[in-house]
Amino acid sequence: MTGSFEGCKVVVAGGSSGMGKGTAAGVVAGGGSAVIIGRNEARVDETVAEPGKQGTAGGITADLADRAQVEAVREQLASGHADAALPVDAASFFIPRPFLEHDAAFYDPSSAHVHPSHLWRKDEHPDRR
Repeated sequence: MTGSFEGCKVVVAGGSSGMGKGTAAGVVAGGGSAVIIGRNEARVDETVAEPGKQGTAGGITADLADRAQVEAVREQLASGHADAALPVDAASFFIPRPFLEHDAAFYDPSSAHVHPSHLWRKDEHPDRR
């Protein structure tokens, strides 16, 4: 990842491994900061320590399939990271079937899948007021 992320904060759901971890590291290396969200506390802590050597990174341990934990994450983001303008979803799942076989219920935002943009309420996020 190249470019300047000076003054930018990214929130990466699924940021303790794979593409999410790489995305967070790239933003921090580019001068930004990162908030890592992951299910495994040890991996979140380890990931926060890595980019933290170059810049600022923080971690939140939560299982985003659990609605109560999603609400707790929303509160943490609203109170401590409302300045984050770059949500990244690296925690999604892949269901290998043709696109046209997905029905409307699959895309229902009240389903078990939570997109990082749902972690902010409209009135809490600076870009959604």
